[in-house]
Amino acid sequence: MQRSVAACAAGKLPQGKKYALALVGLGYSSKGEFKRAIDYFRLSDAVHVDGADGDAAYCLVLLGNCYRERADYDSANFFYRKAKSVAANDAGSMINIYKNMALVDILLWKKQ
Repeated sequence: MQRSVAACAAGKLPQGKKYALALVGLGYSSKGEFKRAIDYFRLSDAVHVDGADGDAAYCLVLLGNCYRERADYDSANFFYRKAKSVAANDAGSMINIYKNMALVDILLWKKQ
């Protein structure tokens, strides 16, 4: 994956770089390495691509999920709200975002 990121960066392919960084983050997240995943999701979020709102929202949701898994619920909700502002016109993304926001609310409710 690291080669994919480097190839996209060298070839000046910002959408490919954004997606590759998110995939690297997803790999770390799937192994429970949330700190490393967060680093890559943040790098992906920093790559701005016109017309890639779906990819941007997906990355932000994954970032929020990492914080949720670390029980950092304020940060998780911050990134879910940011994803919501990016994906305002994408119903599929909005369903996923609201589902994750509700999950945080349930986790907080259970902690009371």
